Amino acid sequence: MTRRGWLLFIAMGVIWGLPYLFIRIAVSDLSPVVLVFARTVIGALILLPILLVEPLKVAAVFVAGEGHWLAGTGILVAAYATSLVFVERLFKVVKPKLMTMNWFASIWIWFTAVRDKAWVWFRGVRKRLPAICASER
Repeated sequence: MTRRGWLLFIAMGVIWGLPYLFIRIAVSDLSPVVLVFARTVIGALILLPILLVEPLKVAAVFVAGEGHWLAGTGILVAAYATSLVFVERLFKVVKPKLMTMNWFASIWIWFTAVRDKAWVWFRGVRKRLPAICASER
């Protein structure tokens, strides 16, 4: 097997094995019923945006297939907007808890710093854009 193959095999083993390690650690502190319930609730919260969008995608394709392209596109846009709003609300609820985790807090601080720098750059370009376009004429 190639080096890449071995690395992928090891990565697969780690990815597949970590949940069992975490379950073993969690069972020592929590009862199995509570652990299963918590994992089910977390999975449901993660899958809820997908459950909102996927059936509407099928409906949008059906409507567009009937010749109503504008209505199909509207359904698709509405489905994604609903999903985005739900995820945004869910993030606002769990963000304070996530910020107590050092790894998430450091990634969030880095992300917001990069976002703010990009926004400043974009505003500067937008202010200079009319002058740049006028000089090309």
